[in-house]
This record gives sequence, C-alpha cells and structure tokens, in this order.
Amino acid sequence: MNSFVNYLFTFAAIQGFIIAISLLFKKDGKRANKFLSLMVTFLSLDLLSLNYYLSGFYLQFPWFAELNYPFTFLYGPLFYFYISYETGHKERFRLRDYLHFIPVAVIYMFMSPLLFMNAGERIDNLHKMSYNPPLWLVVLSYLRSWIGFVYSIMTIRLLIRWDYEIREVASNTDQINLIWFKRLAIGFMLIWVIVLTSTTAMFAGLIAGNQVDFYIYPFVALIIYLIGYMGLIQPQIFLKPLNAEEPDTAKYEKSGLDDSAANEILKNLDTLMTGEKLYLNPDLSLSELADTLNTSTHRLSEAINSRINKNFYDYVNEMRIEHFKREIKKPGSEVYNILSIALDSGFNSKATFNRVFRKYTGMTPSEFVRSEQT
Repeated sequence: MNSFVNYLFTFAAIQGFIIAISLLFKKDGKRANKFLSLMVTFLSLDLLSLNYYLSGFYLQFPWFAELNYPFTFLYGPLFYFYISYETGHKERFRLRDYLHFIPVAVIYMFMSPLLFMNAGERIDNLHKMSYNPPLWLVVLSYLRSWIGFVYSIMTIRLLIRWDYEIREVASNTDQINLIWFKRLAIGFMLIWVIVLTSTTAMFAGLIAGNQVDFYIYPFVALIIYLIGYMGLIQPQIFLKPLNAEEPDTAKYEKSGLDDSAANEILKNLDTLMTGEKLYLNPDLSLSELADTLNTSTHRLSEAINSRINKNFYDYVNEMRIEHFKREIKKPGSEVYNILSIALDSGFNSKATFNRVFRKYTGMTPSEFVRSEQT
C-alpha cells in the first residue's frame, strides 16, 4: 500500500513541477501565474517530502528533515496574491507585501539550530518531536491551520467582491472563470479544516502523528491534479487576463449627476436598448454601451444603479429574458428548441440562461413554456 501511495504522490509531484515550470516561463502568461507557480512548486516539494519520510530516506539523508515544515505557511499568502492579481485587485508587489511571509522567515530562524546537529542528533530530534511534540510545535501546528483558514476566507471574500464588481460592467460572465477560482478557494479552506481536525486528533491521542499526513496529502495531490486538469481543458484560466474595465461601485454619495441628467441618460438608454436591441449582443459591456450613448461609464452605471436599482448585469439580462418570453409566444416558435431561442436572445450558454431565467421568473424555461401552452 505504501508503495502505491509513494508512486501516486511522486507522480503528482512531478506533474506539479511541470505545471509550475510551464506557468513560470509562459511568454504570454501573467504575473498572477508566478504566484500560482510558486504555490504548486511548494505543494510538490511537500509531496516529495512525504515520500522522503515514508520510504525511510530520512534515515540515510537526515539533513533535509523538517525543512519542509514552514512551507504550509506559504500556501495561504501565495494563493491570496494569485487571486488578487488575477482579479485585478493588485497590480504590483509592494514592500509591505513581504509582511505576509514573515512567519516563514521567523520559523526558519527558529529552526536554525537544526543546521548544527549531526545526522544522529537530527534523527533523534525528529523522532522525539513526532512522538512527544514540544509546546511550541503544538502552537505552530494550530497556528498554521488558522492562518491558512483565514487566508482562504480572505480569498473567498475577494472573489465575492469581484463577482459583484464584474456584474457592474459585464452583461455576461460565462468567460470569466469565477467558478473555478471559488472551487479552488473552497478546496483549500476544506484542506485547512482537515489539517486542524487531524492535528487536534493527533494531540488528543486519537491518531498517531504519522497518520496525519495520510489525511492531508491526498487532498494536496488532488489540488495539483485539478490545477493540471483545468490547465489542459481550459488554458484561458492561466492565459486570459481577467481585468475588467475599472468599475465604480461607490454609493454615489457625492454624485454630480442630477435627476435631469440621469433621466436624460435613461431615456436615451431605453431608446437604444429597445430600438436597436443591443442586449442581443452576448458580449455587451458597460463601456461599449457608454460609448454608444456618448457618456462615461461612471454616469451610466450610476443612472442604472441609483435610478433603476439594478446593476448592469441584471438590467441587461432582464431585457434578454423579456425578449425570450416574447419570442417563445410567437406563432411557429414551437419548431425551435428553447436553447436556440435563448442564444438568439443574447445568452451564450444553457447553464447561464437557466440560472438567470429561474432567478427572474421563479420557474424553469420548460415550466414557463408549458404554462404558455396550457
């Protein structure tokens, strides 16, 4: 069994190194990918370190023992910075950002006495800490779990904020890989929950110290496999910039847009949308619409948000839903399937159409069609 696990983790680690190198040296890659590359590299090194212990290599080459322990303090910050750059919330790495990595530096300084131990002392120290962990190791074990969990929450909050912002400027989010990022963030959060639970069970004497790794590292391997898989089937995740047009999500408390100007914008907007049916364009954006109306994105966004009480995404998609409902009621529409009419209404995927339709009507498209036929 151990042999199979060793091969599995080794293969996952090799895949991780390949992914990391491809991300790091991709010419058309992004700065965000550098952080993802570093994270995958350390995850892969962590997997190899597990094989290092399971295979008994640490008895022959003890000088590498325990050096991977601080890696777990890197995953939270690296993933957070990856998402920050990917969503456009961060554009450059500043000096104060190094503060996120202080725990790693402090731990390595704390572990510096290991460098002066001979092979026998190094092995004895490893066994001693495994079966009778000192208080500082207990504290660090819990601290790494909570730090990782907090960074996961911060990352998810960042994605929720980005989801809100993108709906202010885009009428379709199918090409924006929010679901992938959210799943990855939730996956990391679950890993930290497992780490915290297994660590508690270990210190309570419910499981042996060397069993903790068997609860954690399969999920680490799974994360690496998922990153590799998504990179293969959806390479735009790592290549396509996600920066949206700069949204203004302020509350317009000190707005210079008076009622007269807002009403004029909305009047022209209604004429344009109902007359030229711009909502049929699945890639319609706030900036494109503002240019057509000869106004700024800020003023247009404010008019829609503060006067209609909707964001841009909801405003456009409600018009698409109404267009679909009109088309489906026309004589002869029964020769077309629901999806083809939905695509002609400005949607570019079945999943998005079904989700939006249920949100605005309280029923599925099929239920609506049946209700119209009875």
